[in-house]
Amino acid sequence: IFPAVDAAARAGVPSLWAIHESFDPAVFRYICWGTRMHPHVRSRFDGCFQSTRALIFEARQTADLFAHLCSPEQSFIVDYGVDVDAIDAYRASLDRSALRSALGFDDDSVVVVVVGVFEPRKAQAAVVAAFDELAVVHDRLRLALVGCHPSSYTDGLREQLARCAGGDRVLLVPITPDIYAWYAVADLLLCASDIESLPRS
Repeated sequence: IFPAVDAAARAGVPSLWAIHESFDPAVFRYICWGTRMHPHVRSRFDGCFQSTRALIFEARQTADLFAHLCSPEQSFIVDYGVDVDAIDAYRASLDRSALRSALGFDDDSVVVVVVGVFEPRKAQAAVVAAFDELAVVHDRLRLALVGCHPSSYTDGLREQLARCAGGDRVLLVPITPDIYAWYAVADLLLCASDIESLPRS
């Protein structure tokens, strides 16, 4: 996003920058450009943190990673909120058994749900590898990976599943706004990410 922040600064337009990934900025630079980042681009990247009106973080630990690039007055922590009333209303009207049946699970299934956009650091591949071992000894275990989208990582997951003993018991569910349903049918919610600030999941 930094080119947009840079453009706003050059145009004299105030900007707010919400940063929710717990990577050191040097890691961002390496992921995007490797060792090929031009010194001028690096200078503009680093300078953007001072040019924005505010940097907004969801966790103090994430803000600390960027402290050397901005002033304390620019840094704000805004905790995620959870609408408990909406969750309670959903649960009050829920027939969990019927929902599990509609999604392809019977009452005896042990459903493990992983919620997160498919990408390497969310570690869906590691979850599938663990499931492959567990599925051999737990025949009631089912896995739902929610957050599937077209990508080379997703293609790799499909190939991995084709080689799994229990691959037919794994669902790849597209990114969906109807996430409450997946929480409702889960017996276990798993977050296997390598790095998170505070996942929305």
